[in-house]
Amino acid sequence: MLSSTRQDCQKHFNDEANMEKHLLQRITHNPDICHGKPCIRGLRYPVEFILELLSSGMTTEEILTDYDDLESDDILAVLLFAARLSQVKSILRVVIPIALLLLLPKRSPLPHKLS
Repeated sequence: MLSSTRQDCQKHFNDEANMEKHLLQRITHNPDICHGKPCIRGLRYPVEFILELLSSGMTTEEILTDYDDLESDDILAVLLFAARLSQVKSILRVVIPIALLLLLPKRSPLPHKLS
């Protein structure tokens, strides 16, 4: 079912780039909704929640049945968003510098030179 939806989406948008742009526009970030986590179309469905449902074994059809306001393109958008996020060259390059900054003691300002 999901593959036929993808084919329909590709026909509608003519090429892969436009389809991806359309899907990724469904993922929104708003500090007032779910603590700013990426969500689907401003609804209170964080991307991580849908990924957890899928990883628990739920099918797309089951998710769409249980959550009436979701659409099949929303599930495709979540998967595309996760795929793009995982394409970071090295997680360690991002995580370690931040962790080191958190561990460093706070520096006091440098004393002013008196002339």
